[in-house]
Amino acid sequence: MRFIQRSIWRMMGVILLSIVLLGDAGLTLKASELSGEAAPLPAGPAQGSNLLANGGLEPPFYWQSPNHYIAHGWNRWWIHGTVLPEFDSSRTGRPFMEGESSQVYFKWGVNYTAGVYQVVENVMPCMPYRLSAWARNESLSGVIPRARVGIDPHGTRLTSGPSEGAVLTLPAATVWSREQTQMFVWEELTVQTEPMANTLTAILYASPWNPDDGRVFYFDTFWDAASLTALSFPNGRLPDPTSWTPSGFIYNVSATPILDSMLITWNTAQPASTQVWYTVGSANAAISGETQVYASATALDATPVTYHRAIVSGLQTGDTLQFVAASRRPGSGTCVTEVSAPQLANASLATDRVPPPSSWAPSGAIQNLATNLISDTLFVSWETPGFPSTTQVWYDIITDTAPFSPTSAMTYTVYFPIARVDAVDRSRSEFSTDLNLALVTYHQATIGNLQDGDTVILVALSSRVEGFQAVTEVSESVHVEIGRSMEADMPSAPPVLDE
Repeated sequence: MRFIQRSIWRMMGVILLSIVLLGDAGLTLKASELSGEAAPLPAGPAQGSNLLANGGLEPPFYWQSPNHYIAHGWNRWWIHGTVLPEFDSSRTGRPFMEGESSQVYFKWGVNYTAGVYQVVENVMPCMPYRLSAWARNESLSGVIPRARVGIDPHGTRLTSGPSEGAVLTLPAATVWSREQTQMFVWEELTVQTEPMANTLTAILYASPWNPDDGRVFYFDTFWDAASLTALSFPNGRLPDPTSWTPSGFIYNVSATPILDSMLITWNTAQPASTQVWYTVGSANAAISGETQVYASATALDATPVTYHRAIVSGLQTGDTLQFVAASRRPGSGTCVTEVSAPQLANASLATDRVPPPSSWAPSGAIQNLATNLISDTLFVSWETPGFPSTTQVWYDIITDTAPFSPTSAMTYTVYFPIARVDAVDRSRSEFSTDLNLALVTYHQATIGNLQDGDTVILVALSSRVEGFQAVTEVSESVHVEIGRSMEADMPSAPPVLDE
């Protein structure tokens, strides 16, 4: 009995001594690295451009049976029926690429097919994403690491939860990077594809191969510094369609001129992205469905919708716009760009009027309105500080045959003159100057062929496009009497040559 007690005390002493020695060697587990009962953090966007949760595979690591530690935000996986490797933090003494640690899994004597993964939500369908991660593998000479990274564009959750890990197979639609071929070096592996919905799965994979030469092998796989980033298409333009013949997916295409812009709308049979490809040409330019005709494109809106709006700006009077509406959608196993039939639309004309203001009460955006009469021409100028916009004057002319009374509304049957009261709707003005689509902050317009005794009643209007609609600013109304002794209601200014 006394012998048995001495043996037990001797064994306990050995254990205690081992613990001390391990601590002195720097192999003590840090509480910040390992968390015995913690569950993985839910996958989702991280700060900055990296959309992976814990792309650096940093602590804390959560515990799973039988005695595994996995970086938070990630889940382990291995092929069902194959050997289960041991998952762990790199800890002190094991290699890592950056930060404090890396994810490692390893096995002695038998190779494995295993890795870690996470499902990333709130991605944009049919937009390119790039997954990259740094891999390192260690073993005996002759081993091929066969490590790679992959994106499942369907966002498949490989396991039912963090306590599970065995999978029968990986998703067939997974797009893979090249394989790592070197041992004992950190190597970046990268893959790029488009998700088919608003989720994708990032997969880190290793399946080392060893020669059958009688040696007993060990296998260590390390992962670090993983990132998932959203990309743009080259030149910000959707990929060309496989066919320029419209499928009917895009319908109800409409083009509406708004000042120096063209508002283009359409519908799609299912949610898809929004872009217009176009070329500005002359009115007799030929319409073609070939891609090289459409030299320009609107900014891509990747948000999937069924009602689409895009605006082409910078047009001039007389311009003709050739265009197709383009939308990219999930297809059968891949994303597809759909196009409309070629369309033709004409820009605003000089004879067009700006859209009426939402209110005839001046907002103050038009300032320093001045008029100056030289011979039979009335020069009108004003400013719109901070609001580059178009130029136009709406006006009526009252002749001597229709005397003007500043206190009564005008009802002359030929020109429907506007009233002097500021808040009255002035859209009935008979005449307007040519619409100048140039977006400027100093404006000039002229009213010619006036006769002695005429009275001109006018308002200055300047419009700009905000979002998908025109915003029109209006001045106070001005009355100018031609050839009479009384002065104009507004201060005069000398004419200034056009900018």
